[in-house]
Amino acid sequence: MTVSEVLNRPSFRPHALVASVLALAASSVLASGTPELNRWYVMESKTSAVALIDGRLQNDFHRHIYGDGLLAEDSQARLTLDGRSAEARNSVAAGRIGSFSGAFQALDPDATISLAHGYSMISFSAFLSNAAPVTLDLHLTGSLQTLGDRAATGVDPSRAVVAAYGLGSPSDVNEGGYQRLFANIGIDPNLEGEALLNQLAHWPTTAQRNLQTVGVQTNSLNRSAEVDQHFSVTADSTRYDCPAGVVSPLCGSYYLQFHLFLFTAAENGGVADFSHSLAIDAIRVAEGTSLSFDPGQALPVITTPVPEPGRAALLGLGLLAIGGLKWRRSMRKQER
Repeated sequence: MTVSEVLNRPSFRPHALVASVLALAASSVLASGTPELNRWYVMESKTSAVALIDGRLQNDFHRHIYGDGLLAEDSQARLTLDGRSAEARNSVAAGRIGSFSGAFQALDPDATISLAHGYSMISFSAFLSNAAPVTLDLHLTGSLQTLGDRAATGVDPSRAVVAAYGLGSPSDVNEGGYQRLFANIGIDPNLEGEALLNQLAHWPTTAQRNLQTVGVQTNSLNRSAEVDQHFSVTADSTRYDCPAGVVSPLCGSYYLQFHLFLFTAAENGGVADFSHSLAIDAIRVAEGTSLSFDPGQALPVITTPVPEPGRAALLGLGLLAIGGLKWRRSMRKQER
């Protein structure tokens, strides 16, 4: 069995994850029942784990979609053979996702492939009363190591990889906004097999308003890396107008989504430990926005003050006065 065949198995399709993100719309949520206004819900969660040594394979996959508030089960896969082991573990919680991959390879340049990889993801959705953006403060921590003594190039390199992103719905979500965000950083969400693995292994670290990505890898030349990175991602609202004849409290509300994704991989002596690692530190909302999370899934919600019109006007007048004072002083100096 080739690496390409493993990657195309149903248990590991992160490109399908991105494709599902592009296809999700308010109607898919409404089909499962009417959610409350101003409350975040877990829309979907997945975990996937794959372990491979030579031709032996073990995989585990779990998924839960919008409904009763449950989350996907942890996924685990582990193999041992001839002094080598490959293990992947992935987990998901309301405010955190984790992924671990380890391929503990004997120091033998002629040994064949050992590989572990997996991912965790979670999506949130909400219908809000006001057209206000929402921001997630995220924190990614973990470590990468390459323990083997194999070449860093060739068909079977030693390496450890982490790829992560936080994605918030853009204002042009209905006009291909998600596709544009990934296209801006040169990512193709439709890749499969070894091309997909190579893209994840060279995942960029970039920053856009609605999409933040982090990508790090080690190999037998650069053997270790510690990741401790804070970043934020914003979801912008899209007005939800009900079809003709439909009466719902959601008509005229504003729909937002967040998607968090964490992938790790390890080959031939690599270890990527991000077991509890992509966490939501806080949800930031504009003052006057009412927002709560699914019952039992407590997350910190921080209100960001918006300047009152009166204060904003006074501030503007104050800046004008300062500017006028500086101008008058400069004119006096010129007259002298």
